[in-house]
Amino acid sequence: EALARVDAEIGAVPEVERFSRLALAVDAFRHNDAKSAEALLKLTLESDLDILITRLMTGWAILGQGKGADAVSKVAGIEGPEWYELFRSFHAALIAEAAGLNDKAREFYRRATGDPALGATAPDVYLRAVEANARFLARIGAKDEALAALDRAAEFPVSRLMFGKLREEIANGEKPAALIADTRAGAGEVLLDIGAALNR
Repeated sequence: EALARVDAEIGAVPEVERFSRLALAVDAFRHNDAKSAEALLKLTLESDLDILITRLMTGWAILGQGKGADAVSKVAGIEGPEWYELFRSFHAALIAEAAGLNDKAREFYRRATGDPALGATAPDVYLRAVEANARFLARIGAKDEALAALDRAAEFPVSRLMFGKLREEIANGEKPAALIADTRAGAGEVLLDIGAALNR
């Protein structure tokens, strides 16, 4: 219904479509309608930024339809500039974790957080990835790896302030909740990450 409304009212005017479809997709996520969200995330013309946003959110929409492996593949296969890598790997990891694909989650978290130089391109996103990875590792029983993951972020001075409590919880054997709880939060994370990077 939302898709038909967009097509009827604004047609395929790229300058308008890129915002209206995204807004309606966000509304579809809010109503747990992942299928409609996926349909809305198709634009006539796309910049590099549009491609990244719509493909990441499409991955979350696919997950919301119960297709975890397909969602991971969709996000991992996004083609584009080098600066996509952090976003692509981070969201592939989050989706894999949410789908219970722990081996894939570990692989993509390693890609997203293994090179602090990669994090320098979008430090806020990198630190979100570090936090998500540490939470994931602690929950699957890899406490020492979780602590080491937090330690690797030490060259970002703010990380000590951000991760002090989390580090203490993990060191005490606690298993913190996942950074992203569900599909709706995952779609929101896409917008948060892109917004943080653009703000820089």
